[in-house]
Amino acid sequence: MYVLNRTSTHTMATLLLTGVCIAALVLALGKANAYRLHAKLEQLGLVCIAEALTNGEEVLDVQPPFCDPITLTWTESAANPYRGIQAEIVATQAAVWQLDSLLGPVVSAILALTAAPWLLRFVRTQAGRFRKGKYTELTTPDP
Repeated sequence: MYVLNRTSTHTMATLLLTGVCIAALVLALGKANAYRLHAKLEQLGLVCIAEALTNGEEVLDVQPPFCDPITLTWTESAANPYRGIQAEIVATQAAVWQLDSLLGPVVSAILALTAAPWLLRFVRTQAGRFRKGKYTELTTPDP
């Protein structure tokens, strides 16, 4: 039977600490990228409004529906794709949504994979205790 010793515990602790550090790094880089994408969206929105104003459109016509990333993304169709600055806004908004949807699961998977040896060790220890009969009563005895 495999016995967990001090060396394997040290290795598992190192693995867990490394996993936590990698997850923190991935999370920090993902948040930095999200910040960059949001700043790009704001800049593209201002450029979009400026282009519309130079084309002679009214200020009221240029407000949210015309340059809003979410509205543009939901209203784009394959038959009528956007061009120019609006296409850049739609692509950047899609990148933001993709990053937001992937960052949490990737960080969680890294943490889960590096914590798995500790979980397996706990389950093995508890199974050994049950097998040896150290847990004879699963409920509290009546007084």
